[in-house]
Amino acid sequence: MVYEVSLGGKTFALPSLPWGLVVEIQPGLLGWAAKFDFARDGATRITPADLRELGDLVYKAVARSPEGKTMTAEDFADLPIATLDMAKAVQPILQACGLKLAAPGEGGADPKA
Repeated sequence: MVYEVSLGGKTFALPSLPWGLVVEIQPGLLGWAAKFDFARDGATRITPADLRELGDLVYKAVARSPEGKTMTAEDFADLPIATLDMAKAVQPILQACGLKLAAPGEGGADPKA
């Protein structure tokens, strides 16, 4: 299965990610998914350090795609990526980690459990 992530005018086709990378990035991405849910209520602040962390997690995933294999972290940082687009990238990356996430209000398994 392939999971698409669109960032900075590029589309990255993510394969299912290897276990070593899942162990490295999934906990942080789940934290971000929760933070973005909390932000919908206007109750969170995101710092530059937070954004750098998110960017690092997303970069590590898209670097595994055919389109990202030759992209350096610096190349990624130079892409014109909106914060909202970075937030939207979290769900397909978590799916590439092997999680099936329920849409808000759908119920189902809690990915944070």
